[in-house]
Amino acid sequence: MAATIPGLPCRILPKTVVAELRHEDALQIVSNWSFGLPSWIDAKAGLVAATTSMENLQAGEQAAILLTQSVNANMILLDEKSARRVAINRGPQLTGTLSILGEA
Repeated sequence: MAATIPGLPCRILPKTVVAELRHEDALQIVSNWSFGLPSWIDAKAGLVAATTSMENLQAGEQAAILLTQSVNANMILLDEKSARRVAINRGPQLTGTLSILGEA
């Protein structure tokens, strides 16, 4: 049986974000975790699209927003204020890490 996070309806992680977690500047514990993702996380290839509202976002944030839209997810987890501003106009409900931890 796979472990899940209660109240977290979407468990998709863009592969671009996984790559960021594995970057040489990432904390070692985070990088190690990313090489053994839990079974309840589905890493998917992100979409690439030219959009004027996202040029200032990091690649992982762009991929997360586009992937959320492509699968019609009802929620996205974003912590960066600039990414939240872009995502709020695109439909899915926003949440952040602190909200998820507060629900746990």
